[in-house]
Parts: sequence; structure tokens; C-alpha cells
Amino acid sequence: MKTAHKAIAQTATVLIPFSLTMIAAGTVRFWSGWLFWIVFMLSSLTTGIYLRIRDPALLERRMRFGPLAEPRRILDEERALSAELPDYDAYRSTIRYRLVPIIW
Repeated sequence: MKTAHKAIAQTATVLIPFSLTMIAAGTVRFWSGWLFWIVFMLSSLTTGIYLRIRDPALLERRMRFGPLAEPRRILDEERALSAELPDYDAYRSTIRYRLVPIIW
């Protein structure tokens, strides 16, 4: 089940920006958009194959993404901000979603 969710997420990660490129162009006959995506996919595939052969541990670390992938970093940032900024603790108590960008 976890593999299916990962496959869906990876497919959406590629299809959504591709779709947005074609929607912004207003047509699928956007040759430079197709060229961009072909070059992007080939370079991503080449990098993935290279890392799988040369450094699988690095590839596994790079495949994890999102805020839960690096929880220690977030806690370290929270501690540093609390120590450096005098009113940061009061700010934390009033602002609930401070770690999610753009959504306030």
C-alpha cells in the first residue's frame, strides 16, 4: 500500500507541473515546453541512475521530502529562534501555522 501511495505522489509530482506548462501555453503544440520536459526528464533519469549506482544512500535521503523528512532541523530552528528573538515564544502561541509557507 505504501508503494502505491509513493507511485501516485511521484506521478503527480511530474504530471501537475507538466500540465501547468501546457495550460499556460494554451496548447499542447508548445514545442519548447515539450523540449523542456524531455530534457528535464532525461536529466532527472540520468541523475537517478547515476546515484543508484554510485551512492544509493544519498539517493534514499534525497527521495524523502516534506516537513517530516527533517524533523530535527525544524526543532533546531525553533530552539534557535526562541533563544535569539525575545518575543518569539509569544508569537508561537498566537500563530498556529507558522511552518507552512504562504498559508496564513
